[in-house]
Amino acid sequence: MARVVSVVMPVKNGAAYLAAALESVCSQSCPPDEIIVADDGSTDDTATLASDFDARVRVIGGPFGCAAAGRNAGVAAARGDVLAFLDHDDLWTAGRLERQLALLAREPAVELVLGQTQRVREHEGQLVPLGPPAAEPSLGALLVTRAAFERGYAAAQKRTGAILGHKAAETNPVLAASLAFEPEYRGLSADAAI
Repeated sequence: MARVVSVVMPVKNGAAYLAAALESVCSQSCPPDEIIVADDGSTDDTATLASDFDARVRVIGGPFGCAAAGRNAGVAAARGDVLAFLDHDDLWTAGRLERQLALLAREPAVELVLGQTQRVREHEGQLVPLGPPAAEPSLGALLVTRAAFERGYAAAQKRTGAILGHKAAETNPVLAASLAFEPEYRGLSADAAI
């Protein structure tokens, strides 16, 4: 069964980095079907850059108030049965989406795939790795079926009625993904490039 993949990218005033992030997604060997850019009321050229970048990019406008609320709006607007996430100042490595989708196809019981992240810094126009790639909870490394995401989000809200701590999120990736979309939750970051 062919999957429909939606990438959700929250952004506010991110024109300086947005083209590189979009290129890292659009140039995948197995590109996504759509990219939802959730623009949180940018005052720079973010919306124009995103709209003109590729036919698969769809911009939804805020204000959302924070990246978590932008992700929520992006998921609501997305039509994919598989969701992926990327912040506007992060990059995907080549082949990332193809490898993760192959795992979902090979293992039908798997509904969530996490990849490794590579932290980098910019030095004289080049991205320099800060240590080896590592497994860590990062939304930018996540590929999840919509069904699993929605079950995790609903279960987290039902069980807790409130926001859980960072340690609980580390042990349950679906819960981690769900909590990251709570605008009040600041314990999980999606600032690592993979």
